[in-house]
Amino acid sequence: MRVTKGLIEKVNGELKDKGYFVEKTKVNKNNEVKTGLVIKKIDEERMVCPTIYIGEMTCFDEIMKYALEVISREVPSIDMEHILDKDYILGHVKAQMVSAGNVILEPGVVYRDYLDMAVVYRVEVGEIDGGQGSFLIKDGVLEKVGLTEEDLFNVVSHDMDFDTKTLAETLAKMMGQEVPFDLGLPEIYVVTSESMIHGAGVLCSEFLGELREKLEGDFFILPSSTHEILVLKDEFGPSAIELLELVKTVNATEVAPCDKLTDSVYKYDATGLSKVA
Repeated sequence: MRVTKGLIEKVNGELKDKGYFVEKTKVNKNNEVKTGLVIKKIDEERMVCPTIYIGEMTCFDEIMKYALEVISREVPSIDMEHILDKDYILGHVKAQMVSAGNVILEPGVVYRDYLDMAVVYRVEVGEIDGGQGSFLIKDGVLEKVGLTEEDLFNVVSHDMDFDTKTLAETLAKMMGQEVPFDLGLPEIYVVTSESMIHGAGVLCSEFLGELREKLEGDFFILPSSTHEILVLKDEFGPSAIELLELVKTVNATEVAPCDKLTDSVYKYDATGLSKVA
């Protein structure tokens, strides 16, 4: 469905007696710009509010059902003074990896170029609408709290809150199996964050150095999505060019645009991270 003036008026007519209203919003997400309805409480200012993305919804009733579900969960109020504090930001900032030139890199967004990617910074604010709430750091926030991009990168580069499992273990968990599958392939590892959100942030973390020690050697990295990476020791794997074809195929057929990172292959060795294909 499209967000029209008539749709907004109709939704607001249903929500007014419940103390809420909606406004049209456009949000720059990874690789795409989404249009939706942000749900706000009448006579209350909030920095973080739930948004309904209605692109795939088919009717008004579906929109209202979702809106009423969100309202019933009573999104917690966030103490703005608390989360816009220097120490809070440094204690809750996480890296999000996106492709270079991504639409999310709009004017004012704080980021760092990183190979053929960019690092943006999100501050986690707790659970909102059933998921991890966060906000993207922009220049104004840094100016307000007296921080620099270098301060943020220093924190995320030392972030070690990542988890490594074999692909067989990961698939077994997804299928509810206790015993990992025997894939009959060289060992492939899945690395993600503990929250399984924006796990590709590990690409700018010293965690990769510890992983190299654990695996006792260099490894290729396939950007499975913005939320996880696949790791394959180079002594067992195919060539970088062959891996690149695999990445391109999977990205084109299996990965949603909003989750895609890059059509690239990386390698981690004694010199650090580099793009090899």
